[in-house]
Amino acid sequence: MKKNLYLLIISLFSFACTKEIIQQKLTTSATPVNGGTVSPASGSFENGSLQSILATPSGEYIFKEWQGNLSGNVNPSPLKMDADKEVIGAFVKRQYPLNLTYEGSGTVKEEIISIASNSQYPSGTTVKLSPSPAEGWQFVSWKGDVNSKDNHLTLLINGSKSITAVFEKKNYNINISIEGNGTVKEEVIGNNSTIPFGSTLK
Repeated sequence: MKKNLYLLIISLFSFACTKEIIQQKLTTSATPVNGGTVSPASGSFENGSLQSILATPSGEYIFKEWQGNLSGNVNPSPLKMDADKEVIGAFVKRQYPLNLTYEGSGTVKEEIISIASNSQYPSGTTVKLSPSPAEGWQFVSWKGDVNSKDNHLTLLINGSKSITAVFEKKNYNINISIEGNGTVKEEVIGNNSTIPFGSTLK
């Protein structure tokens, strides 16, 4: 009997001395979901503990800001678990410039074919370039980061791009016939051996 009483007293004493540990739930996620990861992963942590929340971008993304129970863009950022918390890491696509220049007389039309799932273009954007020669000029080629003679150029923006559209003047043949008795002297005014668009003959 005394032994049972002794065990009961010990059990009651141990229960009274046991401190209850309160757990708080942390939910973490990323937007867009393929933009990166947020750690630690969702789970339960001791109430009052301090957690370091880290955002890690993936691929062509960069970290932008915290959303939910965290704000700002400090990375990593401390979070006190004094309640259930939700933290969202927001990521955005990297932006790249497309620099277009011209040789000769003409313009280039920029047309976005497809933009990455989510002037400067976001990484992953596909742009179609179409040359438009001025009157008397013709498109010759693209040069720079892409060398091509294709009339329409489809370009994937995965970094900074510099493209030059090359135009040149059209050349024309002149057929001279004579009626009657005489000759015709043909003289180009200028330094060209050919007869490009806009030349004057006398």
